[in-house]
Amino acid sequence: MQRHTVDLEAENNLALSELLRIAALPIPLEELLGRCLDALLALSWLSLLPKGGVFLVARDEKDQDYLQLVAERNLGPVATLCAKVRFGQCLCGRAAATRQPIHAACVDEHHELRYDGMEPHGNYNIPILSGERLLGVLTFYLPHGAGQNVAQSDFLQRCTGVLALAIELRRKERELAEINRELNFQTTTLDQHAIVS
Repeated sequence: MQRHTVDLEAENNLALSELLRIAALPIPLEELLGRCLDALLALSWLSLLPKGGVFLVARDEKDQDYLQLVAERNLGPVATLCAKVRFGQCLCGRAAATRQPIHAACVDEHHELRYDGMEPHGNYNIPILSGERLLGVLTFYLPHGAGQNVAQSDFLQRCTGVLALAIELRRKERELAEINRELNFQTTTLDQHAIVS
């Protein structure tokens, strides 16, 4: 049992290291999040179905926050059905509204977004938080009837910490690029005025 625990901890540490490596790659955020999904889905001990997604918080024209699906693996019709999810709607929206992880062992009344022929499954829905600020939700499918595993849930919460760092870093890089563009524009404008004068 001790050896299994050590092996599991080593696998988890390798997975977290891989997420950090991916987070440092100079690639678009959506691709980065997709690669992180791939890395987590490859972990055999998690016993996840090969389906998952990352939602990020977005804002609509009425200044209302919602979840936008930005990276997914094998979600099929759900990728369209759940492209935009209101806070409080379905399981991922509930995780966003409460900022608490939500587990479901099966498709029940809380799965408000469904389609005909949806296969039975469970879910983990883990909020991606930066301090108190919600950045998004990580969701994975589980085999139907799978109970909540505290070790899996805790590990996925640790993983969302890495995702939060990656998301925040990309946002800061984008803000810095916008500031640099504005500074370059102002400098060019001032230089042109100086030449004319």
